[in-house]
Amino acid sequence: NMKNLKIIFTQIKDFIVSKWKIITYIICSLIILSFVVLAFKLLTNPMNTKVTRKNYDNVIERIRKNSSKDDYQKVQAVIAMAELASLGDNEDKIDYLEGKSFNQMIKKIQKNLEEENKEAEQQKIISAEKQKIRDGYLKFDNYTWEVKTSNYQSNLIITAEIENLKDIDIEAFEGIISISDKLDNNLGDFKIKNTKIIPKKAKADIDMTFYEDEYYSEIKAISRQSGDLYFSFTPTKIIVDGNEI
Repeated sequence: NMKNLKIIFTQIKDFIVSKWKIITYIICSLIILSFVVLAFKLLTNPMNTKVTRKNYDNVIERIRKNSSKDDYQKVQAVIAMAELASLGDNEDKIDYLEGKSFNQMIKKIQKNLEEENKEAEQQKIISAEKQKIRDGYLKFDNYTWEVKTSNYQSNLIITAEIENLKDIDIEAFEGIISISDKLDNNLGDFKIKNTKIIPKKAKADIDMTFYEDEYYSEIKAISRQSGDLYFSFTPTKIIVDGNEI
């Protein structure tokens, strides 16, 4: 009986091993087949086909028929960019597309955009830091304003007190005075320029006139206000010791 039982267990073991080998073979075959199918799709995908003068129309048609709407729109955008690039040259769009696949071109464009966005963000940070430095040089306070009409033209007169907050003379500056109502609605941005020296730690009065022919809509909006107006000053350029800040 023990001998028979041993024979039965051996047969069961052999059966399991043989079945496992079959299952393993099937799994491996499916994996290999998946890779083959994927490779075939990649090789036959028109988005991966390098463009030539000979196959250009065929590639575009295959992309239109077989690729997603999103891919086709990206391809049209790439073609439009190539057409624009060729406008000033004695070349046509295919000169800019030839030898590359549309997937390659799209990836390159996306990479360039990412780099440009990154650079723009860095420039924003640098600009914000410079603005913070400029903001620490000048203070505007005690604003007064009125709209005066002369020769059928309404002009805005603004006076203010400016203070040099630093221990160095400010030789000149440019900036923007922004005016808003009590609900913080912007009524106008007015560019100003001053070339009179403001001594270190000194205060000075400044009178500014803004003319209707340049600020028509802004002055009209301000003249209609019956409540208080709110002023803020943003320096855009400051000259100290011969250097621009």
